[in-house]
Amino acid sequence: MSFRRNRSDADGAFAVDALLSGTYRVIACRDTLSPGDVPTTVTVRTGQTATVKLITASQSGAITGVVVDAANHPVPDAFLSWAPEHDGRSATLSIGGKRYGWHGDARPVLSATDGTFQLTGLANKTYSVHAERRGGGEAIAQHVAVGTRLTLQIKRRGSLTGIARQQGAPPPRDLRVILEDTEAGLKRSEWFYMTGGRFTLTDLPAGHLDIVVEGNGGHAATAVDLQDGEARTGFDIELTPQVTVTGRLVEHGTQKPVPRYQMAAIPAQGAGAREAVVLGEDPEAVTDEAGRFVLHHVPLGLVQLQGVPRDSSSNEAVWLSITRAISGTGTVDVGDVGLIKSRLKEGDRPGVLGFQFESPRGDAPTEQRAYKISAIDAAGPAAASGLQVGDFIIMCDGVDVFDRNLPNWWTLIDAPPGTKLTIGTRRGFTATVVLAAPPPFRSP
Repeated sequence: MSFRRNRSDADGAFAVDALLSGTYRVIACRDTLSPGDVPTTVTVRTGQTATVKLITASQSGAITGVVVDAANHPVPDAFLSWAPEHDGRSATLSIGGKRYGWHGDARPVLSATDGTFQLTGLANKTYSVHAERRGGGEAIAQHVAVGTRLTLQIKRRGSLTGIARQQGAPPPRDLRVILEDTEAGLKRSEWFYMTGGRFTLTDLPAGHLDIVVEGNGGHAATAVDLQDGEARTGFDIELTPQVTVTGRLVEHGTQKPVPRYQMAAIPAQGAGAREAVVLGEDPEAVTDEAGRFVLHHVPLGLVQLQGVPRDSSSNEAVWLSITRAISGTGTVDVGDVGLIKSRLKEGDRPGVLGFQFESPRGDAPTEQRAYKISAIDAAGPAAASGLQVGDFIIMCDGVDVFDRNLPNWWTLIDAPPGTKLTIGTRRGFTATVVLAAPPPFRSP
């Protein structure tokens, strides 16, 4: 399944060019889909232009309210931003992005001299609303319905003071502290130079804060629950020596070495996770002709091995992201790391699995962070495989496809008709499914 996205002009007109003959489903929305966004089916014929009229949800709603400080005094200089929620879940990622700059048409609104504000042009859904006072302080409200009058209180900020040490080593000369609150969409990174390992983080909101400290080749990950206005001291950190990781990047299935890939290792959880791979200056981090690589200063525990092709001009260029548990001291070899490539040629259509599946919720427990079979086509290739509705898919062709390795699933099933897939489920059952030919494009 693929999609195309276009923006309408001031008159609501739009055009989508270079379409193959067939039947398409078209829908219009302003930010995210709402119940009032009505899809339309249209048939496209070669050499002809099809015309459709689309209906999108009304955006005439508003959220009003007032911003106050810890003493309930009006705050006249707070910036208000907002983001729609999805299926009742908070929009912390969107709110977090607005800390570093706004995008789209929803520019921030400044509270009035009496602290009041009005957010207009909203669809009929729930929103996360963020108030930020320049110079420090913020408040976030989640699951706010259109029509609500809201009071956002900017509470007192806290601080965290501590010292990082490493057994048998002098205090780190330079120290990096990464702090993250995923619930509030907050992420900060600060450097401390020549402080003897001492650090103080100020202007901190209350909440559950994941913390990573790095320095002198050492690493530590911890967490703290901070209360409103709390000035926490004595937060001492014991750094664990980082290791050097070696390995070999190979093609999954063929075991052929993959050269000229920029490799990196980042924490798979906690503060500092999900950071992008940056093309560095270390030549050892780039795979050689035998696929070998060397990564320095890798923390222990779960890490995500990531790889980016140095030459991304090729149609076969694939990004690597796979989770591994790192333990030991000194140099740790992870062996062969499989790079999964699509088995489709450019322009080919993938085969059909014969079942539908749904994605895990973001707050699902670990054992349910897998694609779940929601329906099986009685006439499809999976009908007699033994798979059942409700099965969680955890393996495909010997590769993990659950939790942090979910993206592997899409690459593995991106294969031509006739491809045999071995699918493993959470209940311990393994099935074989041979991809069927996709239905032909319908043409009138």
